[in-house]
Amino acid sequence: MSGECRKIGDRQRWRHLPPGPHHTYNAADHPTTLRYPGGTAGQQGELVTYGYNGLGQLNSVSGSGVSYVSSTTYNATSTGAQCDAAVS
Repeated sequence: MSGECRKIGDRQRWRHLPPGPHHTYNAADHPTTLRYPGGTAGQQGELVTYGYNGLGQLNSVSGSGVSYVSSTTYNATSTGAQCDAAVS
């Protein structure tokens, strides 16, 4: 699956979550990891990692053995113009 991008969220949405064991942030206050809840039998939840380019724009999202977004291209207004997304 590739081509269509959706806005994942903005920093304001994430700001209400204090740093803790389930999520981390970089120096620019962007989320870098998020651990989802595990199962009811004590399974560990998926750890999702967010990557950013030199301008602080989201350019990758990966999880447990899968790349959800492998690359992004932004236009002059810094809106997501294209991304390559794959779910296996």
